[in-house]
Parts: sequence; C-alpha cells; structure tokens
Amino acid sequence: MAALADDLDTGFAALYRAYRGAVFSTALRLCGRWAEAEDLAAEAFLRAYRALCGYGPERIAELRPRAWLLTILTNLWRNSLRTAARRPPPGPLEDAPDPP
Repeated sequence: MAALADDLDTGFAALYRAYRGAVFSTALRLCGRWAEAEDLAAEAFLRAYRALCGYGPERIAELRPRAWLLTILTNLWRNSLRTAARRPPPGPLEDAPDPP
C-alpha cells in the first residue's frame, strides 16, 4: 500500500492487477451472471479509485485492500438488488401500445 500512497495512478494499476481476479470471481458468485459480474467488478474498481483520490497517505497505508475492495463490491451488489426490487417487472409485449 506504500506504493499506492506514493503514486496513486501507478499504485492503483498494481492494485487492480493484484485483486481483479478476486473481485471478479466474488462478483460472479454473488450475481451468477458473467456480464453483470464484469459490470460490478468494473464499478467497484472505479469507486475505489475515486475514493482513494480523497484519502490521505496515512489512510491509504492503513487499508486492507482485499477486504476494502470486496466491501465496495458487496455494497454495489446489494444496491443493485434493491434497485431491481423497486422496478416493476416488464409486462407482456402484447399489452404494449401499437406504434404510431
């Protein structure tokens, strides 16, 4: 984590390489769909990078990266479930209005 605190961009690239497999495989286990797992993993890394931009070097040095990334991922997955639960299910196409 010291490299990440010294140079965010280079350090984040190393963080991504080290944890992309764990983040993706966890996302796949959570949602069960390859494409959705890719989206969740990408969004987790994006949010992690944005968060790191606001962290000081001391806070970055104290991070446990695997646990932190998987927490971000799990929260994203839970949010996606909540959003999906609020959406009404699509109706049958025969109920759709005819185009003009």
